[in-house]
Amino acid sequence: MYAGPLDRRVQWQRATKTTNDFGEVEETWSTLATLWAAKMPHKAKEEIVAAEVVDKETIRIQIRFRADLSTTDQFILDGRTYRVQSLQEMGRRDGWDVIGAARTDT
Repeated sequence: MYAGPLDRRVQWQRATKTTNDFGEVEETWSTLATLWAAKMPHKAKEEIVAAEVVDKETIRIQIRFRADLSTTDQFILDGRTYRVQSLQEMGRRDGWDVIGAARTDT
């Protein structure tokens, strides 16, 4: 993968679960890596939730290949947090084509 189109910085994050002093399980996100990414065109998606049409912001990025990435991760791009929905390998470990959905609970 050529570096030219990789013009955006992405923070790739992974969840860790810890138990607080009250015995409650808490999920915290820590940065696994800061990566260069290319933002790609991607069409918007609409879903029907409780009989209302809701726009769901999705984004497509491409990053260099790393073996330690997972669909349980999330990433931050331009101040917005996205849950990873799909990771598709490009070529023979050239890179990842990633689809992310904007988080609304953060």
